[in-house]
Amino acid sequence: MKRRLYTKSYDINELTKLDSEKLFTAKESEELIEIELGRSVFRSKESVLEYYLPKCFSKFEALEFLKNRIEEEKYQNIISFGSGSSVLEYLLYLSLSKDKNIVSSEFNNFYVEKSNEFFPEFLTIQFDFTKDTLSKVDTNFDIAVFFCSSYVMDDDEFINFFKHLKSEGVKEIIDFDSAFMTKTTQFKNAIRPIIEVAKKFKSTTSDNFEGKFHGYSRSRKELLNLYKESGWLVKKELTLGVYKFCAVLN
Repeated sequence: MKRRLYTKSYDINELTKLDSEKLFTAKESEELIEIELGRSVFRSKESVLEYYLPKCFSKFEALEFLKNRIEEEKYQNIISFGSGSSVLEYLLYLSLSKDKNIVSSEFNNFYVEKSNEFFPEFLTIQFDFTKDTLSKVDTNFDIAVFFCSSYVMDDDEFINFFKHLKSEGVKEIIDFDSAFMTKTTQFKNAIRPIIEVAKKFKSTTSDNFEGKFHGYSRSRKELLNLYKESGWLVKKELTLGVYKFCAVLN
């Protein structure tokens, strides 16, 4: 099962100005973050950490697993896709020996500029799953990490990008997915049409705004099919904190 996801996480007045049925463009994402957090949060490294660290607590278990995996397999070059503020990547950097090479990547250029300003210990590049390739970085990566970012791709984009990573010699992918569709969520989705009909009788016009489309929630079966189609084998499946489904792929 697969379902489109919508968000109201940003200012509703700003969201309603956008096409709600299309993914955020890099420009839209940049403008929303600058409006909401530009002056209040992204003033300094300290203010960024103060804002984002509490949001990272539920991800520490995943970070510890990733750190141990990198050390056990002796991976040297690590790339993280869809890094946002790059705070998780900074925490990973602090936990690893300093001979490791971490590259953070994000399609929102505001995040990229601020990450390079506040976290110069590693490189952050602008990267779009649907347009860019690893040729942007002159590095042979051992492991690629997705902290709940692969869900933004549709099936074809997902398969093509994961195939690309394998063709570029990436040895392992760890896909941390907090958009995973649990069995409880699958049941809710099955009865969703009935709930939506009921809502229409109660809601006002403004209440009918579902939010801005930002990716897909997929069931285990859907994800396993995508991994298989892209040529990757699932070595481990885990639940780690907020990430209800984590896949280690080789």
